[in-house]
Amino acid sequence: MSKGIVIFNKAIEIEPHNLVLYEKLAYAYSLQGDEEKALETIYKGIMIVQEVTGEERFIAYAEESLLIIIENYEQKGELDKAIEVAEHGMEISKVIEEKLEELLRKREEEEKRKYISQKREKLLEQLYQAAQNDDYSKISLLISGEEANTIIWSNMGIDDSISYPEDNGIQMQIYIKPVYDDSLYDEERGYWYLNTGVYYGNLVNGKKKVMDG
Repeated sequence: MSKGIVIFNKAIEIEPHNLVLYEKLAYAYSLQGDEEKALETIYKGIMIVQEVTGEERFIAYAEESLLIIIENYEQKGELDKAIEVAEHGMEISKVIEEKLEELLRKREEEEKRKYISQKREKLLEQLYQAAQNDDYSKISLLISGEEANTIIWSNMGIDDSISYPEDNGIQMQIYIKPVYDDSLYDEERGYWYLNTGVYYGNLVNGKKKVMDG
């Protein structure tokens, strides 16, 4: 900790309502490359001075400083910390309140993506193990289930496929293929019957078992 930081912290203990001291302390943090601490110091000073003076002119300054702190955390991927800061300052202005709502939506979306990714990985692992064991009934059950439809098939287009695991010579591949048979064409939906299935084998040389669901 630099000498300046120690001095200004002691000065603030003596004069806690002197905004200039907070600005100087913030500058000392900035010289050390600690921009977050600098902004937090400015924000703290603004709020303390405003509580004493009641001057509305500090609102815009506080809002600007707080938004910078929040966005710094957000850019670093520290979403929980950004939300914590926004919750602390949401009463400052409508802008901070709206930013908090945006962050909460973003966290909810990230948690949903993470959940789906975990479920997808688990399902692929179960399919892979069933393919290794030639357990065709288990494969059929897994790929026809509601979970597979939600996690895998709904996110795949015609002729798309997923290989698992990606770094192994012997792989499982799940796919969606249209069956080009006019008797199976769905005029209302505008496509042929879609066949779902699983390949298991060496995808490099094409020696694969075909296990259709």
